[in-house]
Amino acid sequence: AASDKKDFRWLILEMGEFHVNYHDYSEVVDTPEVSEGLLNQLRDLVVSKRPSGQLEGDSALTLSGHPGREIKMRDDTGTQIDRLYVAGNRLYVVSVFVPKRLDCKLGSAVKVLDSFEITE
Repeated sequence: AASDKKDFRWLILEMGEFHVNYHDYSEVVDTPEVSEGLLNQLRDLVVSKRPSGQLEGDSALTLSGHPGREIKMRDDTGTQIDRLYVAGNRLYVVSVFVPKRLDCKLGSAVKVLDSFEITE
């Protein structure tokens, strides 16, 4: 179970709404045995929270050698991209929501997501 959670949100006008969350677990979650199941559960949770959304992408990622997953959902309101990473006992969730009217800014929003780093 997650024992500590932090949430940071910001809006970039004419681009989208960004979130960075992290959750600290009592056990290590970045081992292959644990991370795959955890990332699958989180993907299912993300998809269930947007029942009207279409899953457009579900792909494995790594960041600084840490396992991760990118989930991309689209519905009538816009596009949501969630990137999940596990490092040690911490889960990072980095996400953006780009409203449909700003769809042309999706590439710029992804560049902001790409700027996220896990440092030791």
